[in-house]
Amino acid sequence: MPFNWLDKYAALTSLNLTIREQTRTAENPLDLRYRAIFPRTPAPSVKLSSITTVDFRPVGGRREWNAQGREIPERLGPARDFEMVPINPTHHIDERLLQLYGESGVEELLRRGVIGDLNTWPQRLADATERQLEVEAFTSWFNGVITVMDPKSGTTVTVSMGFDAATSYPTAGTIWSDPGQDAYDNFLAAIQAAQTKFGSIGAARTRRAVYREIIKDAPTGPNGLRPTFSSLQDRVREEGFPEMTLIVDERTYDGFTDGGSATTTANYVPAGKIAFQPASGVVGATHVAPVVRAYDFLTGANRSLANGIVIFRSEKNDGKTLMIEAQENAIVMPDESKVYVVDTGVTA
Repeated sequence: MPFNWLDKYAALTSLNLTIREQTRTAENPLDLRYRAIFPRTPAPSVKLSSITTVDFRPVGGRREWNAQGREIPERLGPARDFEMVPINPTHHIDERLLQLYGESGVEELLRRGVIGDLNTWPQRLADATERQLEVEAFTSWFNGVITVMDPKSGTTVTVSMGFDAATSYPTAGTIWSDPGQDAYDNFLAAIQAAQTKFGSIGAARTRRAVYREIIKDAPTGPNGLRPTFSSLQDRVREEGFPEMTLIVDERTYDGFTDGGSATTTANYVPAGKIAFQPASGVVGATHVAPVVRAYDFLTGANRSLANGIVIFRSEKNDGKTLMIEAQENAIVMPDESKVYVVDTGVTA
């Protein structure tokens, strides 16, 4: 089969990238956000139990002289129990491809990274593991759920985080793009509500279409200047939210749609939703538990690491096939007290 079409990838060299993009790619090649928003923390077990906090701000009250003061009760949210299931992308390299790896026609494709080999597939699988956590981070944050798909049958199971929808996931009664709505005023009201819930606001994250509607309704600047995205951020800061940063997030990933190899491109941030972050930027944590396999109890255990992700290699089919696996036992858990996501209804 000819590989002439592969020449188009030659244009993707560092010379054709901006300096800013080269820096971003070097520091964060997968363009992920979850590690900053949900810092990783060690977990002793794959089983997690947590009790959510609630917005409880009691006053002290007064009493008569020589009487008992007001008792302030402990106010806790619902308890949640989760058990991690492994993130475990795999790749099989069959006998024929192992043979071809040493032949000249394939060496060039390997050198250019067009196809993977024994050395590059571990990193590819580690990258896929990281993207899985990114997807789950944004799904649990923006939608309050985690969805798990069986890699063989394609059957999905969706688990709710159990957050209070009224205080964490309000939905606009009327779409913000409706002629009778003022998206700018709605945006300011949403910022204020988020600030009331968890204090100083550091950022708002959404898709471009939502900001477009907000800009349409934003006040004009001096001399009637038309609002822009940059001036919108300045105006919001002048409205009393000095630490606010506006983030447009249009990043995508390729998610599997069944138990086979079919994929579809999807956005990490759902259409129409705005999520607010505290000034610290932190919304929750990524709990990471140890990975234990039978290999660990054998002499010459076949284990390595790629970016902190455990990599296993094993032979199949009487040594004719090599299977490479990445595994991480981790789960992203938003803190309900730091979650405020508004569904604006704006999707285009």
